[in-house]
Amino acid sequence: MTTVTDVPCIVPVKVATSVIESLTGTYVGEVGPPPTIGAVVAHRAMPIEYGCRMPTDLTPDQVDAFLSTHSEWTRDGEAISRTYVFADFNEAMGFVVRIGIASEVADHHPDIDIRWNKVTCVLSTHDQGALTTKDLDLASQFDAFNG
Repeated sequence: MTTVTDVPCIVPVKVATSVIESLTGTYVGEVGPPPTIGAVVAHRAMPIEYGCRMPTDLTPDQVDAFLSTHSEWTRDGEAISRTYVFADFNEAMGFVVRIGIASEVADHHPDIDIRWNKVTCVLSTHDQGALTTKDLDLASQFDAFNG
């Protein structure tokens, strides 16, 4: 019986491996067939030295400091959001693939709204009812992907 984790991942192999390499610092190298969804998901259990840490509530000063250096992000209650604008749909979807893999690796999943060449991301740690380090870490990664 085939399970969901055995299904080939539709993320292009070069994109998936380059994102996993950049997040883990480990060279994946040439790969054979496309990774399964289970293989991609397995990479989310990464050690602390790769930037994964327990989420903590942030003080208002910490959030303000982040927003002052990431001016395109805005705060709405216990969430932060940003809209990225791209040249076209393909460029927007390439970005969505990258942030999707990064989110899966971090085991933290944003709300993502795609409107042709615009991608809006909303980050919040719902189970804590607050913004946490997970939100700010992912927001910084998303900005780095936008380069």
